[in-house]
Amino acid sequence: MVKNNLFESLLSEQKGNIRHQICDCISEIGSSLIQEKGGKEQWNDLVANVFKLIQTGQNNNIESGLVIISGMLAYNIEDFMAYKPQLLEICKMGLNHSDDHIQLAAVECVGSFVESAEPKESKPFEGLLLSVFNAIWTMIEKDEEHGQ
Repeated sequence: MVKNNLFESLLSEQKGNIRHQICDCISEIGSSLIQEKGGKEQWNDLVANVFKLIQTGQNNNIESGLVIISGMLAYNIEDFMAYKPQLLEICKMGLNHSDDHIQLAAVECVGSFVESAEPKESKPFEGLLLSVFNAIWTMIEKDEEHGQ
């Protein structure tokens, strides 16, 4: 019940800082449940729901999905190895997105994967480095334009 309410709250929340807190909560609860013995059965549709969130095409949902994945990667990278090809595509899409918040979430997601995975598992993500640097550079330039 709480798990479904978290996703419903996430979908209806418009404030970015509150959405991020809900994402953090989903990541932590989901990761804790998955790490318990038999925990995957406690929230077996979590990863599927996060991917569906991203596939809606709505900017807030895409950003939220990337934030949730990024948070979960820090706790249990092993459970995402089966989804590595999808994760790579999601990160590519996020890095090339026109929305700055989505680009930043994608940068963080790539960083979480590379930091948590074994070097040989991170090899496919090397192809994203130029996109990561471009996204960061674009964000820096925009901040300078706005005097920040």
